[in-house]
This record gives sequence, C-alpha cells and structure tokens, in this order.
Amino acid sequence: TGTIPKSFENLKNLKTLQLSNNLLSGSIPEGIFKLPSLKKFDCTGNKISGSLPEFNENMETSLESLQLSMNRLTGTIPESINNLNKLKYLMLYSNYLIGTLPDSLSTIKTLVSVSLSSNRLSGTIPTFKSSRGLWKLDLSSNLFSGTLPNFDTLYSLKELILNSNKIIGDIPNSFEYLNIEKLHLFDNELDISKNATILK
Repeated sequence: TGTIPKSFENLKNLKTLQLSNNLLSGSIPEGIFKLPSLKKFDCTGNKISGSLPEFNENMETSLESLQLSMNRLTGTIPESINNLNKLKYLMLYSNYLIGTLPDSLSTIKTLVSVSLSSNRLSGTIPTFKSSRGLWKLDLSSNLFSGTLPNFDTLYSLKELILNSNKIIGDIPNSFEYLNIEKLHLFDNELDISKNATILK
C-alpha cells in the first residue's frame, strides 16, 4: 500500500523495478523513467493515478518493458514516447487513457508487443510501419474509428486484436500476405464479406 517512494529516483544502477499488485496509489515519480539502467518497470494491478510524463529527448534510457496496466492512469499517451527508443513491450491496458495514438509510437523500431486495450483511445490506427518486429498488437475495447491500415510491413505480426471498436470499411488486400495466427475483429462495423477470400 502507499505510494511509490520518490527515493527510487536515486537508484541509478536499478535494472528491474517490479511493483505489481501492491495496492499502490498516487502518481509515478517522473525520475523513475529517467533511470539510465532501468530496463523493466512493472507496476501492473495497482491504483496508480495521474498521467504519463513527457519523455525528454535527451534522456538516457534503457527501458525495454513498460507495464502499467490495470491502474487508474488518465490523460493521453505523449508524442514524446518515441524517445523510449529501446522499448519492446508497452502494456497500458485497463486504464482511463484518452485521445489519439501519437504517430511517433509507430516509429519505435524495437516494439514487439503493444497492449492498450480497455481504455478510451480514439482516432485512427497507425500503420506501425517502422515496427517490423511487432508480433502482438492489442487495441481492443477502445473507440478507434476509420479503416484498417495495411500493416504491409508487419511480417512478424502474429496477434492482431482490434475487436470492440468503431472500425469501418473492408479488410485490406495486404492481410493475405501477413502471418497472423490470431485475428479478432468482432464488434466493429467492418464489411467482412467483401474480402472474405483473403481470410481463407
């Protein structure tokens, strides 16, 4: 219980910070994101509130895994998130995040898994064209609209979970060439039948 100690900001050699399922509340001290050696920060399943900080362009970061799911985070995902340029795993599902996904997110080349389900995110879905190693993208149970992107550079993509949004239009022809093993598109406004042969 309680809050995350601000003194954690001084642990310059810290590589892993695991604080999940502790009934923690309050906001995250911004200095934690600036720890130069931190590779994994997991604060899943708490009562953390506040918004994500701006990620300074000049910050030294080794962060590969950011897991803040099942909390009470509000606000938007900052455009500066691409300054976490070693990020592989971004888990922010089951929060109260709003707004659109910043275009900068899809420029992070190292992304492997992105789970942002069960928020209030809106707008169109980025192509993630620079994230060629992305194997899981879960944006389900949000308010995303517009049409499906081509995802024509995501040859590593195995799980595409976009159900329970407001996506319209057809299935792009490029889906025929993807290696998807799990595809969830239900509870949208898609015209599945028009390009049904792609999914055979």
